[in-house]
Formats: sequence, structure tokens, C-alpha cells
Amino acid sequence: MLKKIICQIRKNPIVRASLLLSAITVLVKVAGYAEKILLAYYWGTGYEADACNAIFAFIFSIFVFFREIIEPGFLNTFLKARHESGERNAWHVFFSVFRLIFPAGIFVSLGLFLFPNQIVHGVLPGFSGERFELTSRLIRYASLTCIFMIPSTLTYITLTAYKRFTPAAIGDLVFKLGIVICILLFAGRASIFSAVYGMVCGAIVKLAVHGIALRKNMSFKNTGIHSKYIRAVWVLAWPLLIGIIFSQISTLTDNVFASYLQEGSISALNYAKKVVELPVVVFPYALSIVVFPFFSELHIEKNMHRSRKLLRETLKWITVVFIPLAVLLFFFSDTVTQLVFQRGAFDDSSTGLTSAPLAVYALGMPAFAIETVLVIFYFSVADTKTPVFTGICCAVINIVLTWILVQYIGHTGIAWGLVVSKTLKVSILLYLLRYKFNKKTAAA
Repeated sequence: MLKKIICQIRKNPIVRASLLLSAITVLVKVAGYAEKILLAYYWGTGYEADACNAIFAFIFSIFVFFREIIEPGFLNTFLKARHESGERNAWHVFFSVFRLIFPAGIFVSLGLFLFPNQIVHGVLPGFSGERFELTSRLIRYASLTCIFMIPSTLTYITLTAYKRFTPAAIGDLVFKLGIVICILLFAGRASIFSAVYGMVCGAIVKLAVHGIALRKNMSFKNTGIHSKYIRAVWVLAWPLLIGIIFSQISTLTDNVFASYLQEGSISALNYAKKVVELPVVVFPYALSIVVFPFFSELHIEKNMHRSRKLLRETLKWITVVFIPLAVLLFFFSDTVTQLVFQRGAFDDSSTGLTSAPLAVYALGMPAFAIETVLVIFYFSVADTKTPVFTGICCAVINIVLTWILVQYIGHTGIAWGLVVSKTLKVSILLYLLRYKFNKKTAAA
């Protein structure tokens, strides 16, 4: 029986790649857990942890902004250019996009360095005193990260286009390890700044790893790129620009509300999310990265039957795994928080502050997991508008709901707003998916 399973894994490239990527992703998440555990150990849910977690969330939101704009349009167009016109034209698509995002990284970095006070006032208006001063200083140091992290979005996507998932994931691993190592080495001397130093070092090494992995595939020879490929990137990307703006506003709004609440609210929400992220990233997110190029190729080949079957099987396994996991984490949120974080500066009060939103986030785990694959499927069939505009509506609902709930149940209301909006988004996308498949079948 075991030999049969191993044989099937070897024959199935999706399963094989998913298992390998999941293994590396586990290491990435372990490093991410180590980062949060170290932050909790040294600074608990104090103002230093709030400042650092807020900066991490803000910088990562910038990275996600660029990644989610670039990924669907670029990956589809890069694969199509390779399929129709060969490697040289595909690489001209790459360099055309790179010439835009590299200066964008420098521009964003300069903006963060020159105007840290204004940025803190804008994204964390409830911060004052020591929290405000420390956050402004941290932003200046963290600004260098954008120069390297923003271009790494493009190199990561290009590696996945070649189905080279391992070096792409290793880049994420070294990024997280950079933060962990710097905290361990410099927390005593540099305090909370050690975490930001690690973020900058990790971003540099991540981009270097991607560049080394891509060096054999790169083509610098000049050929006349078809303008249709550049237009294709833009056609797929512009709806995402609108959608990601709303999505990131929704994400940053959580910190805006939390900045007015008791000290430690931002850190508690970040710690709770980190616990929920592990299973979501290890299985569904890793799987979505692997199936994206497969879905895209099936769409190019117009093989809707196989595409539908692959999506159905993927969603079935996600549901089977995550519903019982969500129930388990909901009932044992307090125990899990104690086991993972309660040591050093993270005391009983920190546990109570973190376990409440963790229980709420646990209920949203099936929706978080399904969304990762469902959105990727829409992108792979060159439909960026449906998930984006659905996401915009749900982001608005998230903000309004959070504004109402936070007045009654504090930072737990922020968690409820996210869970309700994500569940609604997944429900709408699943409903519209039935219409999309019926339309495709009729057209065929």
C-alpha cells in the first residue's frame, strides 16, 4: 500500500511539487513562529511589540500590494509569450515589468525614509508618545526593505512560471531566518531595532537567492517584443490595482482601529493571526502556488473539463481538513496560546488578550483556506475582475462591521469583521463559479 502511494506521488507532478513546497513552507512558518515567539518573549504585548508588529504589517502590505497586482497578469502573459513566441520574448516581458517595479521600490523606500511621522499619523493615528516616536524611527530603518522586497515579487513569480517552486520558497525561508537570527544576536544591544535589521538583511538575501536561481534561464538577447503581451499584462492588472488598494485599506484599517485600543491590541491580533496562518499557508497556500501554472496552462489549452476536476478535488480536500481543525482550535484557543507564546514578557494578561481573537480567527480558517485556491483559479483563467470587485465589496463590509463591533467588544471585533467578510467573499465566488463553468461549457 505504501509503495503504491509513493508511486502515485512520483507520477503526479502537482502532488510531488505540493509536498516539497509544503515541507519548505513548514520551515518558513516555523521561522515565522520563531520570530513571533522571540518578539513575545522579549517584548510581550508592550508598546515596542506593538510598534514592531505594526511596521512589519505595513511593510508586508506594500509587498502584497505589488505581488498581487503583478502576479496574475505577469504569470499568464509570461507563460503565453513562452508558448507562442519562445523564451526571448517571455524574458522581454520580464524586463519590461522589472524596469517599472525596481524604480517603484526606490521611490517607496524614499517616501518611507523622508516622511515617517506623516505615515505613522496616517496608518496608526491612535499612536502617541513613546509608541509614536519608536514607530517613526523603525519606519526609517525598515524603508530599505522595499528596495529589495518589491523586485523579489517579480523574481518569485518567474520562478513559479518555470515550476521551480523550491528556490522561490527558499527565498522566503532566508527572509524569515534573517529576522530570527538578528533578534537572537542583537536583541540585547539593539532592542526592537534588531528585528528591523533582520528584515532588511533577509530581503537582500531573498532577492539574491532568486537571482542566482534564475541566472540559467535569463535571456538578454534583444528581440522585438509584441506589444500585445505588454497590453495583456495591463488588461489583467488594472482591476487588481483597484482591488488591492481596497484590500490593503481594509488590512491597514484593522491597525487604525487597534491603535486606539489598549496597549498590546495590535500585537495580540498579530500573534493570533500567526497561529491561524500556519495550516493555511502549509497546505492551501502552498497548493495554490503549485496549481496556478497548471490552471493557467489548462486555460491556454482550453481544457475546462480537467481544470474543473482539478479545482473540485482541491477544494474537497481543503474542506475535509479545515473544518475539524477550525473547531479544535476554537475550543482550545487559550491552551494553544499558552503553549506557543506564554513565556518571558508574555504573561497571563497577554494570553487572555491573544486567545480571544484567536478563537474568532479559527472559525474563519475554512474560508481563509478556500479563498487562496479559489482566487488563484479565477486569475488563472484570466478573470481578475470577479474576485477583485467581490473583494472590494467585502472589504467595505469588513471596515463597516469592524467599526461597529470594535465599539462593543474591542479588538475581538476586528477579528470578527475579517472572518465575516472573508466567508461572504468565498460564498459569492463559489456561487459565481457555477455560472462561469456553465458559460464555458455552453461556449465549448
